[in-house]
Amino acid sequence: MFPTGTTLAAGQYLVIWCDTNSAAAGLHTGFNLGQTGDSLLLEDSAGRRVDALSFGLQVVDLALARFGNRWSLAQPTPAPPIPNGRWPPRRPSI
Repeated sequence: MFPTGTTLAAGQYLVIWCDTNSAAAGLHTGFNLGQTGDSLLLEDSAGRRVDALSFGLQVVDLALARFGNRWSLAQPTPAPPIPNGRWPPRRPSI
């Protein structure tokens, strides 16, 4: 669940940490994703699926990011104090 009032305008980005480190700044899911593969669902407040992602083995030092209508590997971009929604993710140079 996102905190009440969390919204994104068209074209904005939001970094969500899939980990259990709730003491750190940012939005954290409270769970980890599997290193050898997993699935992630995004649902609206009525429980309707908005997006879904299934992936295999994770690649060290790369993240999964959304580019338009597709998911792809990307360089991790969170860099405090840059707030969410103010920077686009970078495509990997691999």
